[in-house]
Amino acid sequence: MLGAPALTALAALRSGAGLVKFVTDKKLLSNLLLLEPSATAVALSDNTVNLEGVLAENDPDERGVLAVGPGMGKTPQSMARLLSLISTNRALVLDADALNLLADSEQILEPSAASRILTPHPGEFRRLAKSLNIELGLVKTKHRVMAATALAKHHHAVVVLKGYQTIVASRTQCYVNQTGNCVLATAGSGDVLTGIISSLIAQGLDGFEAAVLGVYLHGLASDLWVKKNGPVGLLARELADMLPTAIKKYSL
Repeated sequence: MLGAPALTALAALRSGAGLVKFVTDKKLLSNLLLLEPSATAVALSDNTVNLEGVLAENDPDERGVLAVGPGMGKTPQSMARLLSLISTNRALVLDADALNLLADSEQILEPSAASRILTPHPGEFRRLAKSLNIELGLVKTKHRVMAATALAKHHHAVVVLKGYQTIVASRTQCYVNQTGNCVLATAGSGDVLTGIISSLIAQGLDGFEAAVLGVYLHGLASDLWVKKNGPVGLLARELADMLPTAIKKYSL
C-alpha cells in the first residue's frame, strides 16, 4: 500500500518536519518518490530484517522519529523489522500493520526515555487488547478512556484511540479531543495523523503533547475543509494540504 507511507510523509512535511525519509525496500522507492517527491529515501535490500545498523548509519545522533506501520504489510520480514525497531531507544509512532504485528508478537514495549505512541482505530485496539486480556467496551467515552489508559499502562506508551472524540491517554494523563467530523473516515486519514504526530515529536514536543496537538490539528484541518467544501468528498492528501492553514489558525 504505497499510498499510506506517502501520505504519512506528506503530512509530516506539511506539519513542519524539515526532512522526511522513506526507509523501505529498494524496489519500492522509485514509486514512493513519485508519490511524494519532497521526501528522500533509504534503500533496503530484500534480505534486510534488522534495521539497527541502517538507523545508526542514517541517523547516528538518534534525533529521527520513526513512523512505523503505514503500508508495511504483515509478512515475517515485516515482523522481524518491527521487532528490531521496538528494541531500540528511538522515538516511535506505531500505526496500522505495526499495531497488528505488535498484537501478534505478544511483545510489550519496554519503558523508554524516547516517546512511544500507539495510534489504533477500534479494530486495531481490539487486537492489541485481546493479546493483553483487556476487556473494556469502546462505545461510551468513559469506557474508551479506561481502555486507552489500560493499554498505555501495559505498553509504557501514549495511546491514541481514534474515532469520535479521539482519546489520547498515557499512564497518568488523558485528553478527549473535540475537533474533527465524519469526513475523517476517509481512507488514509490515519496515515496523515501518524505523520503529524511524528513531525511534532521531531520538533521537540514530548509524546503526550505531540499526540494531543496532533489529534487536535488533524481534526481542525478536517473542520476547515468541510467549512470550505461541504461534508463529503475529502481526500486524505487534501487533509494533509490543509494542515498549514490549521496550524496558522491554531497559532492565532
